[in-house]
Amino acid sequence: MNKLNQRAGGLWGWEKELLFYVEPQINPLYFCGRAALYVIFLVWGWQFISMDYDVVVGGYPEISESFMHRVNLVFHEAGHVIFMPFGRFLSILGGTLGQWLIPFIVLCSFVLKSRDIFGATIGLW
Repeated sequence: MNKLNQRAGGLWGWEKELLFYVEPQINPLYFCGRAALYVIFLVWGWQFISMDYDVVVGGYPEISESFMHRVNLVFHEAGHVIFMPFGRFLSILGGTLGQWLIPFIVLCSFVLKSRDIFGATIGLW
């Protein structure tokens, strides 16, 4: 058994320790900054969710000038290229897979490397 598994106790304890890690001491300034940033991302996300589908598909200036649309487009198109060696079906599906896998990779790197749960949630957003 490794140290992480021994400390957490049990077979699935290491997942609990990684996902529910609490810093020993929290700086109040960092906490307030994280809370404010979380509210900003919450409002921004709600704006994307409530956006009309015609605006997204039609290519109107409201969405084409959006910062997140351009980032998402890069991940989408890169997914097509990355999955191209695996055949036509996965090449077509690769756009959606790229949009899902990149945030998941960011989440895993924040959780496993730096144990930064807040960074992982923002990266997943």
